[in-house]
Amino acid sequence: EIAHKDALSDHVASFYWLIAGNVVLGLSTFAHYALYGAHRERSLLLAHAAGLFAAVVASAALVPSFGVPGAAAANSTALVTIALYKYLAYRRLAPS
Repeated sequence: EIAHKDALSDHVASFYWLIAGNVVLGLSTFAHYALYGAHRERSLLLAHAAGLFAAVVASAALVPSFGVPGAAAANSTALVTIALYKYLAYRRLAPS
């Protein structure tokens, strides 16, 4: 039996938020390596700076009202922001 099972079951939605954000970030790995290989480290830095900004704004908006699930959603928002920025930077890099 899992210790504190009832306490953990309250945070299942948070777990799914975290998984979703990490899956999206994982899917952006191809863009990350393409940008790195093309010496576009600045784009990667800006992507993570945008993610930091998204994390701060989303946390300020969601955590006071929703607590732990809000923090998980804010984290996923940041990860999706990073992935989206990297994808858009990759699209500018790749020929049409």
